[in-house]
Amino acid sequence: MKEVLYLSYDGMTDPLGQGQVLSYLRGLSKEGFSISLISFEKAGRFEQEKENVYAICGQAGIHWHPLFYTKRPPVISTLYDVYRMWKAAKKIHSKKKIKIVHCRSYISALVGLRMKKKFAMVFIFDMRGFWIDEKTEAGDWSTAKPVYRKVINYFRKKENEFYYSSDIIVTLTEAARHTIIKSKPELTDKIFVIPTCVNLDVFKPFQPNIRKAIRKKLGIPEHAFVLLYSGGYGPNYNIHFLLQVFSKLKETNPETCLLILSKDGVTGLETEKNTKNIFSATLPYTMVSDYLMAGDLGVINYADRFSVAGRSPTKLGEYWASGLPAVAPKGIGDVDQLFAIYKNGGIIYSDENFNDRLKEVIITDKDILRSYAEDYFSLEKGIQLYKNIYTKSLVSG
Repeated sequence: MKEVLYLSYDGMTDPLGQGQVLSYLRGLSKEGFSISLISFEKAGRFEQEKENVYAICGQAGIHWHPLFYTKRPPVISTLYDVYRMWKAAKKIHSKKKIKIVHCRSYISALVGLRMKKKFAMVFIFDMRGFWIDEKTEAGDWSTAKPVYRKVINYFRKKENEFYYSSDIIVTLTEAARHTIIKSKPELTDKIFVIPTCVNLDVFKPFQPNIRKAIRKKLGIPEHAFVLLYSGGYGPNYNIHFLLQVFSKLKETNPETCLLILSKDGVTGLETEKNTKNIFSATLPYTMVSDYLMAGDLGVINYADRFSVAGRSPTKLGEYWASGLPAVAPKGIGDVDQLFAIYKNGGIIYSDENFNDRLKEVIITDKDILRSYAEDYFSLEKGIQLYKNIYTKSLVSG
């Protein structure tokens, strides 16, 4: 049996864990890999979702080993969690003789690197994005504080070790791959791109009756133009871009509505004068698709910083799957290229030609938009890419 240990500092009881990690692992299990999974769970979410996740893992043959996430004190709590991950990983390896350790992002890679050195197993560094830069740009790690300067320096050294000691590096975007290769061309052959994927069984094809029902439920006029944003408002997002697009749309259509699907509600929009046209909803993951169908144009919204080169917006795939074209600022991951490849799938925002481009994208056939999601964001495609990497690793390792 091809034994794989998957390490995640993200929880499987979080929406991200269920929507991304478990979706991949279920598929890989069907492909003949025996998956052991260590994840770190927040206590509240664990109590709410544990039975569901245990059921998913049980049906897929995934051996889930949840550990509780430690939040405080900063830094020390993370070191403690890394130690517990290492202990759990060693215990699993002693019983199963793991061949591959697959590490989601940097914290997990600390353990993966150690597993490779001690047990000579294949080490996959699935880096996701430029995590150190994301943390510093968001202000989570302030360079003004000596303790965080040490943390940043430590992870910069470890990042370099991950790059060179791993057998495979996975990035989310070609932009990230090119950024790494520019300074480290010798890594070219072991860097693979696998964008975030969308579960098309959850994000279903557009249905006019669902659109009508959701609008009625929210009190949105049936024929109103609706700008929609699905996501958070953290420091890595740009609320000003969302408002800029909303204001631009209201110049030609004052009755334009804004629908926000977020656990944060309408935080940050209190200064808007016409709040009667702003609507919000907080939803479970499985209901998001229905609400996306109520929109006419979806917003992709990240702050313009170095780390955006590594961003693969899952929401673009979710928008497309639900029949929604998108608007984005320039320079987010591979989005500029995707909008060029997938005709009228979205607009890179600029004041000059926005209205003309808007007329083109909003009439794009919703089945065509879904075909874009199926082509680029397909879960099955992502599973096959990971399968190929696992197979290549076992042969070369």
